[in-house]
Amino acid sequence: MIGVALAVSLVVYAGFLWLAHNRFVRTRQHLRESWSAIDVELRRRYDLVPQLVAVVEGHGAHERRLLESVVAARATAAASHGDHANQIRDEERLATALGDLLAVAESYPGLTADASFRELSDQLAATENRIAAARRFHNANVREWRILGQALPWKVARPLVRWAPEPYFTVPPAVREASRAWRDGTAR
Repeated sequence: MIGVALAVSLVVYAGFLWLAHNRFVRTRQHLRESWSAIDVELRRRYDLVPQLVAVVEGHGAHERRLLESVVAARATAAASHGDHANQIRDEERLATALGDLLAVAESYPGLTADASFRELSDQLAATENRIAAARRFHNANVREWRILGQALPWKVARPLVRWAPEPYFTVPPAVREASRAWRDGTAR
């Protein structure tokens, strides 16, 4: 009788580990998929930055250091791969630099009246909207991943999948305000 109870217990435990492993795998895949959606939109932003810098330079409405900081921030963010925490930090720097550039551009009426600048600003605003949506989706998956790794009974299976907490992709308040201004069109 004890042998049967032990065998049933082992089968139940093995079944639980199998289910837990599959749930962790599924959640990790959702997390990767959501990060990929963010990455697509970030690449779109990277493509817009050089065009925006060129238009601003073409109008002579620039401060050399500001343009260099935008170009450097873009290069750093575009080269950042792997560790999400570092990539998020680099994206925050790029968003801050872009916000500074757009704020300076506002003081040049000829630049803000330029059709190319307006078109690029609109594209950047649309891209920022898509990044915000992708970030919300990603953060929901991060929340699910963290809950899964910290809640019982799933916590028991963490060693099977080398669980580690993922960072949320949050935006500092100053960057959030600048981004809201481009998305809402109030930066123009």
